[in-house]
Amino acid sequence: MKKVVVISSSPRKHSNSESLARAFAEGSAEAGNEVKFITLSGKTIGFCQDSSRHCWIV
Repeated sequence: MKKVVVISSSPRKHSNSESLARAFAEGSAEAGNEVKFITLSGKTIGFCQDSSRHCWIV
């Protein structure tokens, strides 16, 4: 068993890209892998603002 992380970076929920990513995640899970699905849709991502490299995701 492998650990798999699937990240959907499409800004639109239920987009073709997200559907494809979900299908891959489902297939990977059915093959016996441990899968974590992350979607960035609806999240605000802030950039690193200083040399401390502390970033944030809301």
